[in-house]
Amino acid sequence: MKKIILLLLSLVLAVSLISCGSDEKKEEAKKFEFGKVVDGSYYNDFADFGIKLDSDWNFYTDEQIVELNGLKDLNQEETEKKIKSASIIVDMMAINKNSDNISFLFEKTDSVTIKYTELDKILDNALGGALSSFENANVTDIVNSKETIQLLDREFGVLRVSGNILNASSETVKVYQTQLFVKCDGYIGCIGITTYGEDRSEELISLLFKAEAIEETSQETEAEPQSEVVGTDTTPEVTETEPSVQETIELETMNSDLEHSDYYIPEIDVDAIATYFNEVVLDAEYSDSTSKNLVQKWVAPIYYKITGQSTEEDRIVFNKFCAFLNSIDGFPGIYEATDNNCNLRIMFGTVEEIIAVKGEEFRGNDGYITFWYNNVNELYDAEIFYSNEVDQYIRNSVIIEELYNGMGPVQDTSLRSDSIIYSEYTTPQELTRVDEVILKLLYHPDIKCGMNADECYEVIKKLYY
Repeated sequence: MKKIILLLLSLVLAVSLISCGSDEKKEEAKKFEFGKVVDGSYYNDFADFGIKLDSDWNFYTDEQIVELNGLKDLNQEETEKKIKSASIIVDMMAINKNSDNISFLFEKTDSVTIKYTELDKILDNALGGALSSFENANVTDIVNSKETIQLLDREFGVLRVSGNILNASSETVKVYQTQLFVKCDGYIGCIGITTYGEDRSEELISLLFKAEAIEETSQETEAEPQSEVVGTDTTPEVTETEPSVQETIELETMNSDLEHSDYYIPEIDVDAIATYFNEVVLDAEYSDSTSKNLVQKWVAPIYYKITGQSTEEDRIVFNKFCAFLNSIDGFPGIYEATDNNCNLRIMFGTVEEIIAVKGEEFRGNDGYITFWYNNVNELYDAEIFYSNEVDQYIRNSVIIEELYNGMGPVQDTSLRSDSIIYSEYTTPQELTRVDEVILKLLYHPDIKCGMNADECYEVIKKLYY
């Protein structure tokens, strides 16, 4: 069960209420244009800045950005009208495994207001929103500071807020949020950076660049193939790193002689797979001591019923996972119930709505599963609760995690940080190959309910290679 400690940037600038004290005619704001994400870089030509992030970061998709801005299911004309009238536009959001997050937002105003509004005034107005965001997340010992800096040949206002927050393990960690404000044509741009454990804002600020820089790089890249066509002396270097013809034939012959099972992962040996299987399947996080360290899984078909307020994307993620389950040899099947006769009940709702049904034990979680098993360790009934108050990207991960737990691997892992059930806070959007193999092994007919680690290991050794 994940407890989200993500603090999304809260803009409360109230720029429209600032009196500029001028009779100068207000000009219509320049038409806003969304930025782009290309090869790990986000850039926005409208604002003339961007950021380059490494592979640890996940950018929100175009669809998720559309949903954040309330533009889903709108045609082009409706979208343009909505953008033109929107007071705040979310242009980019990225998050990493530590739940650090970066966002680029724009608040609409007008050219005259921007011209006569000092950055200090913008910072003063933004501080109230930032403090409210921290207080609502139960952050304590809050401190803040303000300054202006020169960055990317422009002046930015910088607001820093930090404090202490409880993480998913109920341990106190430091949270740091930095907001950088800059005047754009008819808009105020805001770059929000939130990190946990240590303040990485300066490191991330150093990754910002002017949007024109990526355009120059693209032009240079496009020119390179022309020189290769004309002729180059790099061919001998490439040839030296490639295997000889004889080596290639030998490698292909060796590979063709090796036939592996569907469970086999080349870079992982059977002992590592067995260790991971034991951790997540046999060392149950929440189980009676009499049944701990024994295989538990479904043997009868699962019929589910979903209640509450779920989104179309919730259903897509859920159905995709169910389709994978139904492709596993030995899995009894999972189907939507046509009546109230179901053995898996799923509820999407607000935290308070779920607490009214489940009780206070749900508080502090975004997903929660309870399952029941009989005296021979067969799972026969379960219920899952999902908070619909968290961001869709995060909820996608929670949907998969809780459903995965409910199929038998009920213990979160500390061994594989890329797993959907990693014990620390992460937001993977799909199963890893190892996650898939664990379920496939669990539901192989030779793995029986009630088997212990030694018995499972003997079966896994026979199946794996």
